[in-house]
Amino acid sequence: MRNHLGSLMLHVLPFVGAIGCLQGFASSEMALIPAGSFQMGSDKGRPNETPVHQVSLEAFYIDKYETTNADYRAFVLANRQWQKSAVNVRDYLKHWVGNDIPIGMDRYPVTYVTHEAAQAYCEWRGKRLPTEAEWEKA
Repeated sequence: MRNHLGSLMLHVLPFVGAIGCLQGFASSEMALIPAGSFQMGSDKGRPNETPVHQVSLEAFYIDKYETTNADYRAFVLANRQWQKSAVNVRDYLKHWVGNDIPIGMDRYPVTYVTHEAAQAYCEWRGKRLPTEAEWEKA
């Protein structure tokens, strides 16, 4: 599942797959991505994906699971500025009614969240969004 972080809306936030520090932060909900190099990019892709190049990363942890509607709702309820009524972006939390998740969708991945909201969510959890290179390696 690949998202283009440069766009205004992220349709699914597997990022949240947030990144944690290696020092004492890991949990059973996070996967260790070992240090190493990999080929990133494409010679046939969009201009912002070329050329293929070698990238080296230190080891990092990333959340194993996508951020659910229920996870994100806890953040929204604790941070009024990220409630649907406070964010003036078309389609933000498009399928929610106010601060309510559609029935039966609490364990589904949250969708229609801005990049800035995703960053705030990660910070609220004491983490951060992965970089493009970290996301591609994971």
